[in-house]
Formats: sequence, structure tokens, C-alpha cells
Amino acid sequence: MEVARERGLLNISMPDLEGTKKTEKAKQLPAKMTKATLDEAKAGLAIIDQTWTEAQEAFKGGKLEDAVAKANAVKDKTAEIMTKLEMTVPPAAKS
Repeated sequence: MEVARERGLLNISMPDLEGTKKTEKAKQLPAKMTKATLDEAKAGLAIIDQTWTEAQEAFKGGKLEDAVAKANAVKDKTAEIMTKLEMTVPPAAKS
């Protein structure tokens, strides 16, 4: 049953972090946010996108343990970035 529960995790989409994408296009950063913080978030988002693609590919290839490990890494990285951006981390994204 563990595999069935984890399979559901792979069928959900990860948060888009729209705030990061919108901030990137803004002419002025929000108070408390530095360019370094924004750059770090953007780099993290690229890692999230890549790892999520790898998780989906592993799942499609029947490598469930690998897929779940990658999906959990995405969840952790998403929570890390959201915390650094002072965003509210949803309970499902917390370890």
C-alpha cells in the first residue's frame, strides 16, 4: 500500500512558485528581498523543474523507489525556497 500512496504523490503537480516568476519581471524587488535571494530562488526552481521531470520519468519507467525519492527531494527543495522567500509553506510540503 505504501507504493499506492506514494504514486498519488507523483500524480500531483508541484507549486509553480508564481511569486518568484512575477518578482523576476518586476522592476523593483519587494522589501526584504535581495537580488541574491531572488537569484537563489530562480536557481532552485530550475533544480525543482529538472528533478520533477526525472521523478516522472522514473515513475513511467517503473522505478518507483527512485521516483519517490526524487519527488520527496522536490518537496523539500520547494519548502526550502518558499521559506527563504518568506512564503507560507503548505502543510503537505513540510517534512
